[in-house]
Amino acid sequence: MKVVSNLLRYSRVIEEGVVLEFTIETQSNNLTYHQPYSKRQQIIFNLIEYLHEDKGWGYRVIAKKMNSWGINTQRGKTWSNGSVHSVLKRMHQRDVRIENVRNKKFLIDISSLSFRKNFY
Repeated sequence: MKVVSNLLRYSRVIEEGVVLEFTIETQSNNLTYHQPYSKRQQIIFNLIEYLHEDKGWGYRVIAKKMNSWGINTQRGKTWSNGSVHSVLKRMHQRDVRIENVRNKKFLIDISSLSFRKNFY
């Protein structure tokens, strides 16, 4: 994921003849809109996670049950063991990305702070 760095130079007369100057550098990974899971996606994920983690069902058994219950994938297709695995894998990848990359906090660097007296 791309990190954007912003550099701001600030210069302001704070009194007659006295100038305050400094540079601020900020960084962010929060570059695009974060699309939350839809209610349907969250319910399907919770169901698959429950069947896999709590009930101990395999991906094939979960796929067969989801198809027999008439629950289609997000794209309207039937479930396969790969699509069940993908739901669990993608949610984990998404959580890791949000936690470690997107929500990473960067220090704000204030440098080159100076006061300058202008003589006219």
